[in-house]
Amino acid sequence: MPKRSINLFNDPDDAELQKITEIFTEDEIMDNKEVADFLIDNHYTNFIIKLEDPILNLFNFLGRHNNAPNFLPQHQDLGYMFIDLIYKHINKEYDFELLDLNPTFADPLFSVYNEKKRKAIVKEAVVIGKPQLKKFDWATKTYK
Repeated sequence: MPKRSINLFNDPDDAELQKITEIFTEDEIMDNKEVADFLIDNHYTNFIIKLEDPILNLFNFLGRHNNAPNFLPQHQDLGYMFIDLIYKHINKEYDFELLDLNPTFADPLFSVYNEKKRKAIVKEAVVIGKPQLKKFDWATKTYK
């Protein structure tokens, strides 16, 4: 007979975990420099991987068939400059699901979030006590 196993710890279900994109807005994510740099680098890398060869092939095709002086083989660097020009003018949609798949990339977001939360708690604690500015004079038994 098979033995029954006892779970010594509980694994959290994926459905119970809240996604980072639900906690933070896109603007809050992009305001954090470390996370924004990661997302921008990832977007640029994906752009280069997917579109570098087709754009360079188009550039070479135009050079061969139009015999334009700017497209001749000695101007190969112009193809890469053309890629940078295209990248500057595209609509950049960053992949925020990367933060959900690997939450360690979002650690800087949570550190800023915890600091703001801690400051709010300290402000509430300071407001609770109302300091007395008047001193009691025992001789006249009044506050001055």
